[in-house]
Amino acid sequence: MMTFDNKDELLKVAMIHPTAKMVLRIAVNDFTSLLPLSEKFGASLSECRQLMEYAKTLNLDIIGVSFHVGSGCTDPKIYAQAIADARFVFDIGIHLGFQMYLLDIGGGFPGTVEDKVTFEEVEQL
Repeated sequence: MMTFDNKDELLKVAMIHPTAKMVLRIAVNDFTSLLPLSEKFGASLSECRQLMEYAKTLNLDIIGVSFHVGSGCTDPKIYAQAIADARFVFDIGIHLGFQMYLLDIGGGFPGTVEDKVTFEEVEQL
């Protein structure tokens, strides 16, 4: 299982490990994070269909979507929007014939009792 966010990665995987299960990493709006990672990693939503179509031509299997909101994000709306964006990409994948079943929310979610964001808050959005 491997993540990708561009055509070059897909081509390398197709040549070296064509039976890999692929996970499309999407860029999310993580501007409130202490360490935003979407400036560096992840495909934009406008690139996703083209990447998935390219994967299909290479006979690669996409099984899901990955994102990382960056470290220290304290706004539950960021997580809710990232999950909604992932759903959008899932729908594209399903339409293209992929069996989409994995959602990787990455790191960055606060992990202590004192943190302001809880999974319950994100669930309510």
